[in-house]
Amino acid sequence: MVPAADLLTIMGDLTLTGTVGLVLDDLAASAGTFAEGTILSLINYSGSWNGGCFTFGGAAVTDNSLFSVGDQQWRIDYDAPLGGLNHTGDFLPDSRFVNVVAVPEPSAGVLLAIGLLGTGWAWRRARRRGGKNGIFYVL
Repeated sequence: MVPAADLLTIMGDLTLTGTVGLVLDDLAASAGTFAEGTILSLINYSGSWNGGCFTFGGAAVTDNSLFSVGDQQWRIDYDAPLGGLNHTGDFLPDSRFVNVVAVPEPSAGVLLAIGLLGTGWAWRRARRRGGKNGIFYVL
């Protein structure tokens, strides 16, 4: 098991098998407090990655797949060229990272789309009412 609070440093290749579990209790305890785009490094390695993946909740977490911890969604990157915000003083030079990145909730995208549609509808309505005279009213 790899706890999220610690940075695992590997001098050499990162070899993962299907039996390696990912424990993210620290993320679950503080879910919803990470800003969109927050990058956290779980592993820092100096070699190459064998293409294996972690399991989380009994399911394989493949590269760039999304998974939920508490109320927040995360994306995993097994071969990231840059580290995250945690343990920056412990990073190996010229190395790769296994990072998790906080992604926006799907509902945030839906709310944004609704807001854009509403704005477009109001603009179109205002244009129909006063567009002929060059005057626009936004209601």
